[in-house]
Amino acid sequence: LGMMKMNEFFLPLPSMAWEQLKLYKVFNNADYTGPDLNFKNNVEAKTWNNINFFQLPDEAFTSPATGEVYTYLWNRRTVGFGSNYAIKSVITYENLFTAWLYNSTMSAAAKVLQEEGVRRLHIKIDDPLLIDGTVA
Repeated sequence: LGMMKMNEFFLPLPSMAWEQLKLYKVFNNADYTGPDLNFKNNVEAKTWNNINFFQLPDEAFTSPATGEVYTYLWNRRTVGFGSNYAIKSVITYENLFTAWLYNSTMSAAAKVLQEEGVRRLHIKIDDPLLIDGTVA
């Protein structure tokens, strides 16, 4: 599909998986990771192996069983904009401006445009964090 050349992959992680990844030298060392992400100032995020990893609150993930979490890896060009309902338009007379105003509102959400660009990942997170073979 040629998607690896686009270099716009994103992978959100729950807190436990994020902490586990930070223990690996190749993930946590600046010598191995890519440039800073635009939103990195507000969120813990890293680019590694051409994938943009970032931490999301644990409530954002679904869990099929205890100690297991589903997350999604996606390419930015395969996810787009989708409307939840039709545009609502209102025409009103505003006395402050002595003019008619036309307002339109629309609700939106992310929508998968190409199924091939999104993959569900199943993460097992019930093991304790290990640092050099010892429990953290």
